[in-house]
Parts: sequence; C-alpha cells; structure tokens
Amino acid sequence: MYLKRTLASTDDIPEKKRFRADILDLTISSDISGQRAARLIHRAKLANTENIDDLAKVPVGKNSARDLLRRCFRNSKWPDVYTLEVPAWNPGKNVPQNMKLHMLLPHELMLAVLKVNSMDGLLRRQQLALAHRPDLSRHLGQASAQLGIDATKTLIAGLWVDSVPFNSDRTHSLEVFTFSLIGEGPMRFPICCFPKAFLKKHSTHDAILAVLAWSFRATLCGVCPSMRHDATAWRATDKHRRRLQGKSAPIMILGELRGDWSMYKDLLEFPSWAAAGPICWRCDCTRAQLKDFTLASLRRRRELTSMDFLMRQHAADKFISQIFSIPLFGSENCKFDFLHCVDLGITCDFIGSMFYYLQEFVLPGRSRHDKCALIFQEISAYYKANDSENRLPKLVPSMLRAEERGKMKAPKLRAKAGEARTLVPCVMQIADKFLDSSVPAQNTMIHASRRLNSMYECLSEQRWLPDLFQQASREFLLLLEGLESHFLDLKLFRVKPKAHQLFELGLDRVNPTKHWTYRDESFGHSMALLARRRGGRFTMSAVSWQVLKRFTAGNRLPRLDE
Repeated sequence: MYLKRTLASTDDIPEKKRFRADILDLTISSDISGQRAARLIHRAKLANTENIDDLAKVPVGKNSARDLLRRCFRNSKWPDVYTLEVPAWNPGKNVPQNMKLHMLLPHELMLAVLKVNSMDGLLRRQQLALAHRPDLSRHLGQASAQLGIDATKTLIAGLWVDSVPFNSDRTHSLEVFTFSLIGEGPMRFPICCFPKAFLKKHSTHDAILAVLAWSFRATLCGVCPSMRHDATAWRATDKHRRRLQGKSAPIMILGELRGDWSMYKDLLEFPSWAAAGPICWRCDCTRAQLKDFTLASLRRRRELTSMDFLMRQHAADKFISQIFSIPLFGSENCKFDFLHCVDLGITCDFIGSMFYYLQEFVLPGRSRHDKCALIFQEISAYYKANDSENRLPKLVPSMLRAEERGKMKAPKLRAKAGEARTLVPCVMQIADKFLDSSVPAQNTMIHASRRLNSMYECLSEQRWLPDLFQQASREFLLLLEGLESHFLDLKLFRVKPKAHQLFELGLDRVNPTKHWTYRDESFGHSMALLARRRGGRFTMSAVSWQVLKRFTAGNRLPRLDE
C-alpha cells in the first residue's frame, strides 16, 4: 500500500540524491510552500549540492510549486489525468454551475500497471483471493456465461467512495473515489478527489460514475475507446488517448463497491435507516421488521435480485445511478461495511450500554469517575497481558453516554473502530467477572458478550466458518433485542437499523474482512494530506488536479510481482 508520506525513508536512496528526494517530498506533501522549497534549492545549489541542477532552474515565485511538481514527471509511467466538466454547486454564489474536474481512468490505470507488472501475476494472485470470495467467483462466472469473456483472463476491480476531512479545523471534506484490484491486498489508486462543498446532489456523482461506466465498458470489450465518454472527439489534452484508441486493453469487470450506509444513500439513493418503506437493498425489511432475528424471519425473507431492487426504486420514483449501466453490476455488488455497521455501530452501542450498566448498578465507588477508573484498570490489564495495539487511551463517564438538546442519548462507547474491536474479548472477561449469572438480565449480558466474541473470532481467515458466524451473529442480535425490551425505560442496549446489516452479513457467507474499509479509510486519509492547501484558488478543478498530480509525482507505479 502507498504510505501516508510519499517518502517514508531515504535509506534506499543514494546519499547524493537524498536532498533532492527530501525537498520534493516536502513540497508534494505541502509541508513547506513552493517558494520556500525553491529558495532552499537555490541555497543548496550555492553549496554545490549535486543532482539538483534542473530544480535550481525553477524561479522563486507564485508558480514555484507547480514548476517543481513538473520536474517529478520525467520518465513517469502514470497516465495523464482526464478532464471533464461536471454539474456542481457554487457555494459562494449558492447556485448550480458546471465545473472542471480531473480524474484517472480505470482502464488507463490498468494499462499503466501492466507496464511494470505481468498479467499472469495479477491473475494468479486474484485466483488465490477468489478462494475466499464466493461472491466474486459467482460474479465472474456470470460474466463469463452471459458476456462470453474468458474467466481465466479477466481481472476484477473494486471501488470505494467516502468523504474525509482535509483542512485543519475539519470544516471541509474531500470526496474520494478509489480503485483497487482483487488479490492485491491494500494497494489502492485514486480515481478522483474534490471538495464536498462543490457537490451537487446526485448530478456530480452521476457524472463521475458515467465516466467510470464508460471506462469499464471499454475494459469489457478489451479495446481502448476511440472517443470521449460523451461521444465527442478527443480534445487537445487527450493526445495520448488518441494514440491508444483501438489498441487492446486488459479485460476487467467491476466486482464490488465499498462504503458506509451514508455513502450509498448519497451516491446511489439507496434507502436510509429512517426510510418509511424498506430500509435494505438486499431484501424488503422495514423498520418495523428489523428487530425480528428469528428463524421464522429467515424463512419469510425474500432476497432481492438486482432487477427486483431497481424495479422497486423505479416504482418509488427514486434516482437510478449510472453505475448500474456497467454490465452485470447490481445491488448485490454493493457491500455492507463491517467497520461502520459493527465496529463503530453495534459493538460500540453494546459496550457502551454494558459499561454504563456496570457504572450505574454494579460496581462499587463514590462517583462515576471512580467506577470508570475501575473498568479501565481491567482494560489496561487486558492490554498488557495481550500486548494489544489499538488501545483506548482512557475511560470517563462522558465516553459512555452523551447528552443532546437536554436529553440523554442511548449509551454508546466513544472509540475508534480498531479500539472497539480490540475491546471485545476484554468485555467478555469483564462481564464474567462483575456480572451475576443468577440475575436474568445480567446473565443475558454475559451470554451476549460471549456471542459477540465468538462472532469476532470467526473473522480470522484461519477460523472462518460461515455457519458459525451466522449463528453467533444471529444469537447475539436475539440477546440484544431481549436486553432492549428489558431496559426500555433506561434506553439501554438499543437495537438500531445497523443490526439488520449485521444480519445480512451473516447471510452473505463471505468473511466481512475481505471487503471492510479499514484500508480504504487509511488511503482516504493519505489523499486528504495531499489535498492540504497553502494558498491558491479553492476550486473543484484546482483541488482535484492537485491531489492526483501530487500522488503521481510522489509515487512510482507499484511493482506487484516483486
């Protein structure tokens, strides 16, 4: 995976080239301004520093950063950015407006990757990954049967879309689209990044997805396009695309889209948790039915095909995204994210409620702070015994239950996803130690913590058993629903709509770690660092160009075969 810093170490760089690498890294990462970098280079040249002759020609001025960045692209194998106009929103004038956007195209990224890697190597690693991905194996088989492509020579790609804060006070978010290949682990490539302030609902996203659909249709044909996505002739900026037109391209299909529930609602207008009708894109579950986790509900459940779902959307007069114009891509390719629905959702809710119950009704102590300190002693002992990495830094009462508009919200542990996941075995130990199994409600908490731990233990590739994961997750949800009914007045152990997503993950029979978004979130943060500004125009065009150019300037194409 590309590191958050474009230059993590200079150890593998010859000594006489390290200053050049460092100064360019500082410029690309916006740690210093372009003018400051140019000034330092001029001083270094006076001191007879080697390997900076071309950089020393850059004048100190308002375009220093741009000119230094251009020096990074000599002998670059990265494709040129694709420029288009998309419907956007002008936040200054509060009116819709067409704006320039820059992006990288999936089929061109694959052509670039194959300059330094072999197709056989990519296919071999993909085949190993498909042994643990029955969903993608099934999708590839359908593509082979219906489209007549050779499954043994077809690559499978994935997309991730989300927003990440990218300025110091977190008031601006960067909308990030990334591209990945199945079998290449954490490797990610940016497709496009732009400030969310310029997003026009549905229109901006759909214009981007129309370009991606055009690119993926080209890869299905195995031929580079002969015109732009809107059927117009190539522009002056498309010189290399004119040379590529008609030449063969690697055959590739889109196998999965990853993201959180909010992304699916904003990007594709999938039903939200607050929808009056169905809340799921895999079945017809409504809010009134989401707490039914019995075997009878499994028998009643009607699984939706992609066509069923799109017909339901059309009947409800919902927006239909351009992404569904990609052959064979459907709602079943839109994955539930374990990180958001479980680690940051159900797990934090359960731990928060159990710790709050211990604090209020079980543990000795003169104050809530003392009781939280007692719980944290147990957590610290667990961390030390297991040499845990993702550690909760502290535990205070305000981390268990927050107040909103004068009312107490349902308890929820305030923690990062990795911290919550690490705590699960510890929570089971705390439940066994402090709760009384002779008290029905406390006994239910003990059993719920055990089922939650069993569910997490299944996530290991060596211990993955689909039937056990489904059983443990369903039993945990049944116990959680019982606890909610018992503590209705106290608003503890609330069963929220994300519980239905966990229920669906159990039915998927695919290890959730294979498509959770931890690696994507980390890569998104890397893009946010590249989007940091030190002045200049704040426009969709400027930011989208800057992120892609900084990324390609600071990173070489990955040699995945090595």
